[in-house]
Amino acid sequence: ATNYLSRIDPALVRPGRLGLHVEVPMLDREARRGFITRYQSLPGGERLDVEALLDATTGLSGAALESVRSEAAYALLREGRSQVDTTIMREIITTERFGPRSSRAMSAADKRMTALHEAGHAVVSMALFPRRKIEQVSIVPRQRMLGFTVFNLEDDGLRNHTRARVLDELAMLLAGRVAQQELGGEDGADLDSGASDDIERATRFALQAAAKWALDPAHPPMDYTQLAVKDRWREDQAVRRATEALLGEGQARARELVQKQRGEILKLAERLQREEIVSPIAMVETAPNRQIDVAPARIDTG
Repeated sequence: ATNYLSRIDPALVRPGRLGLHVEVPMLDREARRGFITRYQSLPGGERLDVEALLDATTGLSGAALESVRSEAAYALLREGRSQVDTTIMREIITTERFGPRSSRAMSAADKRMTALHEAGHAVVSMALFPRRKIEQVSIVPRQRMLGFTVFNLEDDGLRNHTRARVLDELAMLLAGRVAQQELGGEDGADLDSGASDDIERATRFALQAAAKWALDPAHPPMDYTQLAVKDRWREDQAVRRATEALLGEGQARARELVQKQRGEILKLAERLQREEIVSPIAMVETAPNRQIDVAPARIDTG
């Protein structure tokens, strides 16, 4: 089994050797239902909100879903509980995704900045991708991160990546740091490392768009990733300039949106500081769609 079929020697996987290739994609909603209905065999499991747990487990593998069930059984013994409920299961799912809660408390300043950061992601996402569900926004510190926003991408649908779509995705990824800078009073000296994962993901995405998808109109329709390794250095500067240009445009788009949705971001950040976890229902109350009116991303073709 491998996640990188393209890295295996073609001579090994040709017909007559390993000629049968079975792709195992990420589980869709109905596939996950088979795992989650097994949770109902746990004490109290018959009262679990299966649909809510299906929403909360988007992107989890079968192994991860089975791990959640095992951990729920252990939690009953460890914590002396007689039965599980939906809240307990959601916490176990969140732990599976992001690690256990941290025992260290955040300072008031870090809590405010983390709230602004996650509110920036959430509100900009709602503005750009109204069909994309947000399952949870949290500033409860965990071992892997101080805060997070959980997206449900199942309703996004299949589509090609246009340049406008790439810029919107980059804007959403960079909106957390931009919200800290624009609304939190941060200047260059006060920038922190909290956006490191966002920056890494944005860089990978922009590099893919520039080097493989040829979405920079200033360059020919060429997949630079197909070049022999020894020749790639010839294109490094071109790909780097195209990647930097996309990231710069994405950041500018994020800054425009953060300023436009300033009130909604501040409102959600204040709520996060009070409640620490905001549910999908609270998200709708905090930033109704009618208040989020964003024009499509501009496409620079020259």
